[in-house]
Amino acid sequence: MVFTLPKPLFDTYKVASNLISNYHGTIRVFTHYDADGIGSAGILAKTLYRMGKNFHLTCRKNLDDEFFSILQKEKNKLLIIADMGTNDAFKIKQHTDYLIILDHHQPTEEIIQWHNSLANEVKKEKDKLLIEEKMNLEARNMVILNSHLFGLNGTSEACASTMCFVLSIVCDEANWDMLPFALAGAEGDRQNSDGQFYGINRQILDEGLARGIIKRNQCFAFDGVSLYDAISVSNDPFFLNFVKNPDKLEEMLKKLGIEKNANISNLTAEQFKMLASALALEMLRQDVHINAVMTLCQYDFFGTNGVRVKTLANYLNSCGRLGKSGKGIGLFFDFEKYEPEASKVRDEYRTNVRKYLLQILDGGVTRMRGCQYFWVDLAEYAGSIGGLALTYMLDKSVPVFVLSRRDKVVSISSRGLPEHVKSGLNLGLVCKNAAEQCGGHGGGHTIAAGAEVPEGKENDFLKYADEMICKQMQI
Repeated sequence: MVFTLPKPLFDTYKVASNLISNYHGTIRVFTHYDADGIGSAGILAKTLYRMGKNFHLTCRKNLDDEFFSILQKEKNKLLIIADMGTNDAFKIKQHTDYLIILDHHQPTEEIIQWHNSLANEVKKEKDKLLIEEKMNLEARNMVILNSHLFGLNGTSEACASTMCFVLSIVCDEANWDMLPFALAGAEGDRQNSDGQFYGINRQILDEGLARGIIKRNQCFAFDGVSLYDAISVSNDPFFLNFVKNPDKLEEMLKKLGIEKNANISNLTAEQFKMLASALALEMLRQDVHINAVMTLCQYDFFGTNGVRVKTLANYLNSCGRLGKSGKGIGLFFDFEKYEPEASKVRDEYRTNVRKYLLQILDGGVTRMRGCQYFWVDLAEYAGSIGGLALTYMLDKSVPVFVLSRRDKVVSISSRGLPEHVKSGLNLGLVCKNAAEQCGGHGGGHTIAAGAEVPEGKENDFLKYADEMICKQMQI
């Protein structure tokens, strides 16, 4: 099997690859700080390291005023930005000679028009050499590899990690060994929420299976070794009854004739089937979203070192969210050394998320006509908690916003469900437009997005957002 790309996309990747190869100064890299952002960071870092390039890497929450102050001070010549930056491309370009963006968030009409005008100019050239010269001339200074610009859905068909991974293998085929991390980025961004990968995600997955880089096994959605511990600490799936009443879990396992400390990988086929049925019934009683029930037992993927992609995604997300991105990136270079540290960070993050989920039961969720919202103390947990709460605990008829305060700014994360998107929901547009009405900024995907507004403007944001959602979903 041979992995191939549409020619316009491949040609653009070649321009980016050549730009990196021919540049001999220090390359400045910025990425987002979630699982997909850390996945992008690690892939780019190891790619540049293998190419013998000097680079300076930073993982950030957003591209705020501080970011642009850094650019103005550093005066970098070549910038690579991943998992963000598309809609700030022209502003960023003012601070650097060369810019490469690898992203999967919705582009503005301005960026789409720029891309289309470039593509149309290239198509007008009849001579092949002139076409290549035109592409190099126009794209040499600014290359935007955003999945949406090439007909790929950035919510389900390509994430930033996979966009970075493709650049990596265009630079050098030897970089296929980083495939598990690319898939971990997609997993962390929930691009396989129905248990399947699509688009470029699926293409690189199939190629990896054919090359023997990864293996596929059926397993439970939760990860761990000891059965009782894995279920009781799991946040996704989240078994509310077992978290509140640990004895209930032990009682269920006893009825099934399964040892509580049994190794998950050693369950017989019959035990696996009985446990899956019992857990699915528990989830249905809890009224969780159907996708979570359907993906309770799924095929997951494992690298040649036996490490599960879902486990990698949890490591990357936890390290990024808790400000320990270096430990997550370290996994790309020396997995055995950094895995114990990443595991501890994962456990800390998982414990804190569970604490917030249980706090929601005590109230604090406010329902509006087209949405619902609640507050958390730390923005680092907002997105994860919002998605999990909506899937496992909250009213599923409308999306959720999770708010937190930080330095006189209110950070807002939003999450929806697939059926909301089918009804017209576009949270990326909601967050962008509502935030701009309040003197802030925002954007993202149809099903997940974020925003920041000045403190005191959050109620105005929610009012505008609620009105937009009602119109989009015809509520």
